[in-house]
Amino acid sequence: MDKPGIVSMNKKTVILATVATIAVGLVICLIFVIWLVKSSKNDQPTAVTTNKADHAKMVANYQTGIKPVLEEYQQIIDSISSVDSVNGSNKQNYLIKIKSLENKLTEIIVPAEYQDMHIKILFGLISLENYISENNIDERENGKNALSEIKKDNNWLNE
Repeated sequence: MDKPGIVSMNKKTVILATVATIAVGLVICLIFVIWLVKSSKNDQPTAVTTNKADHAKMVANYQTGIKPVLEEYQQIIDSISSVDSVNGSNKQNYLIKIKSLENKLTEIIVPAEYQDMHIKILFGLISLENYISENNIDERENGKNALSEIKKDNNWLNE
């Protein structure tokens, strides 16, 4: 009769030993993962420096890429300001130019600090597009004002 108790005791011991071994293994794995995370954090200053350099390059690329778009935008404003209404083949040419500028805007990578400006440029172009399509003078003024405000708020555009 004693033998069944010993056998059941051995099963309990084996199960307990197995659970303890698994628990110790998990603790060791957890310690290793924590050590890896801490060691990777030590490398972050280099990553932050690299990210700052990448961001500075992105800003420089944006500023370089947006200036020609704004110059074309200004040319459109100057040429439509000299006439009361746009019609005929001029109308189609202006719409093509504006669509081209809108497409260029979608191709430019925009840094976070320039997102609002980028949207204002797009809305200004849409206003000009509406002016040309509908001959709505208010939309022409909205397009002109958008560009003036953008240039006023971003001095680097005037350099």
